[in-house]
Amino acid sequence: MPPNRSDYVSVQEAAHILQVSEQQVLRLIDAGKLPSYREFNRYPRALRQAVLDRAAGIDPDPRLTVKQIAERLGVTEQTVLSYIKKGNLVGGVRVGREWRFAQEDFDRFIPPVHGWPARQQPVARRRRRMKER
Repeated sequence: MPPNRSDYVSVQEAAHILQVSEQQVLRLIDAGKLPSYREFNRYPRALRQAVLDRAAGIDPDPRLTVKQIAERLGVTEQTVLSYIKKGNLVGGVRVGREWRFAQEDFDRFIPPVHGWPARQQPVARRRRRMKER
C-alpha cells in the first residue's frame, strides 16, 4: 500500500522550503539524508516532516557521524575510517555515503594504542655483552 501523498512534497516544493536547488534535494535523497518515496518511475517525493525538520536545523538522526567521533577522540576522520575498516569500531550503519554510530557503540569502543613497541634484545645477547665488559 503506497503512503499517503499528503505526507510527501515534490522535489520542487522541498527545494523551495530548504532554499536550495532541486539538484541538491535530489542529492540529499540519493545520499539517504532525506527520506523519500518514489511512485512508479516518477520523480521522488520527499517526506514533508523531514524537509521541515531539516529546514529548522533539526538532525532527524541522533547517531554520531564519523566527523563527530573524530572530534571526540581527537583524531582525523581518516583515522576513524581506518578503525572501521580494521574492525576496531563496529556497530555502524552506512547511510548513503556516510557512516553513523549509536552512542552505545561509541561508548564500547576502545581506541588501539599507537606507536612502536619497545624493542628488546634477546636475553642471550644481553648476557654476552655484559661478559665482554
